[in-house]
Amino acid sequence: MTEEDRCLPSGRAVVRRQVWIFTSHARLSGPDQIVVASAQLAKHIGTSGETVTETLRFLASVGLVRGARGRYAITAAGAEVARLWSQDETRARVLLHRSFRNHWATRLALELLQDGPVGQGILAEQLQRGLPGNPQRGIYLVEWLVIALVVNRDEAMRIHAPADDDPVGDIGAGVPSAARTEDGDQWRIMGMTNESLKRLPGPRYAAVLDAFCQVLDDMDPVENT
Repeated sequence: MTEEDRCLPSGRAVVRRQVWIFTSHARLSGPDQIVVASAQLAKHIGTSGETVTETLRFLASVGLVRGARGRYAITAAGAEVARLWSQDETRARVLLHRSFRNHWATRLALELLQDGPVGQGILAEQLQRGLPGNPQRGIYLVEWLVIALVVNRDEAMRIHAPADDDPVGDIGAGVPSAARTEDGDQWRIMGMTNESLKRLPGPRYAAVLDAFCQVLDDMDPVENT
């Protein structure tokens, strides 16, 4: 894998601001997915062109935008994540998880975490090894992986890989469903209460919600013609 393939997020803006750059770009690119120059977007939102370019270059490596050299257009996957972000951030993160599944940082992070959890700074340093830029870029890369539900971060800022023991079983098996329990206080999604759902590791949480959201999409009424 070349250095160019291992693109890092910008170190000039915190991840939440990078998300804002991304959603702002999606609005300018619009449903026609027009190419937007970094300088145009930077002027529109009041930030530097270099920050915009670095942010979009990384998002291009994930598949949320396409382009190069400061000229990018939103992709279909990116448009859907951006659309949902202000409406349902949890569901947007589930879609983001799909985009990160085959990203180099996902593969390397899970490999590095095979022997157990490590501090966020340590994982960031390992992911950034051999790549240019200030150490903040590695930290922000880990934060993107957390937001995308690829890895888990605990209160001690230690990063965990997905748990080996899967309480859900095969997400693809059977038909996902939601129902209220007998006492009426808990919802069950795919046989799990909302409390047990919250305890799932990030990637499994994403998988459950992804499957359930797909069922909701399939249940949308078809307009009569």
